[in-house]
Amino acid sequence: MSFTAKVYRVLIASPSDVSEERELIPKVLHKWNTNNSAHYKIVFLPVKWETHTIPEMGERPQALINSQIVNSSDILIGTFWTKLGTHTGVAESGTVEEIQEFMNSSKKVMLYFSIKPVMPDSIEPEQYKKLKEFRIHCQSKGLYDTYDSSELLEEKLLNHLTLFAQSNSNEPISNDLITTNQLSVAFYHPKIQKAKNVFDLLKWNHLTTSEFINSQKEVLSQLTHELSTTKLPISAGRNSDKANFLNTPVSISSEEQQEYSALCEKYLGIKLDANFFSFGNLKKSSLQIPTYLGGSPSYEGTAEEREKYNLYTQFEKKLDELKGYLETFAYLENFNIAPLILVNSGQQFNESITVKLSFPKEVHILNYQKFEKPNYATIKTFTNDFLSAILQPKEDSNILEYYSKTQYSPSVSSAFANFSLHRSYKEEWDERKRNFEDKAEEILFFDLYENGEKQILKFQFDELNPSTSMWFPCYILFKSSNSLNIDYEITSKNLPQKLTGTLEYKL
Repeated sequence: MSFTAKVYRVLIASPSDVSEERELIPKVLHKWNTNNSAHYKIVFLPVKWETHTIPEMGERPQALINSQIVNSSDILIGTFWTKLGTHTGVAESGTVEEIQEFMNSSKKVMLYFSIKPVMPDSIEPEQYKKLKEFRIHCQSKGLYDTYDSSELLEEKLLNHLTLFAQSNSNEPISNDLITTNQLSVAFYHPKIQKAKNVFDLLKWNHLTTSEFINSQKEVLSQLTHELSTTKLPISAGRNSDKANFLNTPVSISSEEQQEYSALCEKYLGIKLDANFFSFGNLKKSSLQIPTYLGGSPSYEGTAEEREKYNLYTQFEKKLDELKGYLETFAYLENFNIAPLILVNSGQQFNESITVKLSFPKEVHILNYQKFEKPNYATIKTFTNDFLSAILQPKEDSNILEYYSKTQYSPSVSSAFANFSLHRSYKEEWDERKRNFEDKAEEILFFDLYENGEKQILKFQFDELNPSTSMWFPCYILFKSSNSLNIDYEITSKNLPQKLTGTLEYKL
């Protein structure tokens, strides 16, 4: 049976390195039309410069493309991978110019960035740099998505086209479908084991006084005691007559002594005297195999002197670690915690679910970009263990642990960063910070952007069965001086219209 439909011309925009996607997207549009057009009374018509432009002279090539197909199209679907494209004389590339034309006309732009693996040798550094700058620019202009395979891009496109159709279709919505498909967001505390719309203040008040911290203090106190009871003559330091170019007396600078003495008194309540930092006549030899060839510093002195210095290096390491743990734990204790779950209390299976949370603009929300990094001594431990343990809710008998096939994966630049046989302290520190940022982005897995007087947190869920609840990917950490309402909006591939609700967080 024939039907009347609204036709949207969909411009497919991309640089030359995503030819596979340029072939795929028209097929996805045709697939969606076959399965959905009769229901939504909407048709998506693919438009490509290869098939929809004609030869013409007298203008810039991109200007002609704009006049022939860009200006008359309704939706733009853009894909990028490793390059941005060639400058048109007006914009960084033809694709960028097309996007700018659409945005200037307030028309819909859907951008997708590929995070598929790529051989580093195939990347043009200047192009990749421009692409990264463009992607950062896009973050301030709206929302984009990522994909790591053609199958995932197809899945996301089909879902996003359906969401667009649901918002733009004039077809009536079945009340039966609304009543049997019930998704909602709720607070959930494992100790209470009950979903709630109203939640009282929750903080991590125990991190800085935890058993872990107490055990670190015990180890450090024992080391401090052993060092304090090992009395050796106070070294004359580098100005000693016995110092020469081959052997340097081991000494601790006055600045380091003052710093560690203050930290010891602050964290352990122990005062250190000058003898604590004395290692007798211990000397460090300048003749040694470089560390990157497997060598280590060589020391000359008595067994007692060498043993005390070995204890001191352990003391330094442990004190730096304790300082790092306490600083980062204290930082986290300043945030309020919102433990949220997605609840499917209806009779319908749901997939491709998007949840948007709306917070007041003045609320400080912690995302991976704002996370203060731990110090050098502890950042690896936070990256490998503590971030996940502290920030990610774990499955229990009532709530499923969050899972998504589209979880964040590190960028190419991070995966191949600074590989060398020997690295400086700065290079090592830079890599540790990058790894921490990657882990934080993996755990704090949401988009954050402003919309008027609100901040929007956007989460994606692959699927949720009926009568099932699932944790959000992380606890929401925020700072606020007042109680607040958190509005939410839910859409999915199976919902005929978006669902909304409000949560109350009491301070």
